[in-house]
Amino acid sequence: MSDQTITTEAPAKPNASANKAAWIEYAIARGMDAEAAREAKKADLMALFAEEDNDEEKTARAKAPDTSGITADDIGAGFVSVGGSLAAAGAPVRERKPEQKLMDAVAEKAYQEWLDADRPSQWDKLPVVTYYLTDEQLTPYKYLIKRACQHVEPAEGSRGVTVRYGNVFTLSEKMANKMDPENIYGLQDKIGLNVLMWAAVDRRTTSAG
Repeated sequence: MSDQTITTEAPAKPNASANKAAWIEYAIARGMDAEAAREAKKADLMALFAEEDNDEEKTARAKAPDTSGITADDIGAGFVSVGGSLAAAGAPVRERKPEQKLMDAVAEKAYQEWLDADRPSQWDKLPVVTYYLTDEQLTPYKYLIKRACQHVEPAEGSRGVTVRYGNVFTLSEKMANKMDPENIYGLQDKIGLNVLMWAAVDRRTTSAG
């Protein structure tokens, strides 16, 4: 008969009114030495795990990609469609980073252009925003774009706004020569970069067109 390891989940964190026994059980489940947990005061246990939870929260926030190097010119360069819409307001939110606010504005305008175009679902009819990015820029840009679309105030009857991406591909020399042989649009300078195209649409219309 093979050995089996049974893993039990840690109990839910007690609230401040819970008795010391509940906090001892929680502390032991979190890995604290049983004897040390029993000798500690309830207040000390509460303070210890409050501090650990704060550290875990800070670590989770630190995993977000660094977007501080993205400038207004970088984000503005991606404009393909221009429109207008008011941002959602009312509920208190954390202060958004400058680069996030810039991307918020791009998403708002892209969404308004999509509404003005009568909410198309086929990819070739969508008003899209295009960026030419290095491999290192893809993740932070997608992070900003996703958050920006979530921040857009949806039209009446919509379940919310989301991003719809096209296929990411590398701009080849052959493609640049075909699309912009005289380098009027600067594509010759973007050979080798990733082409990221996206649209801001209603959640209910994100299926492939």
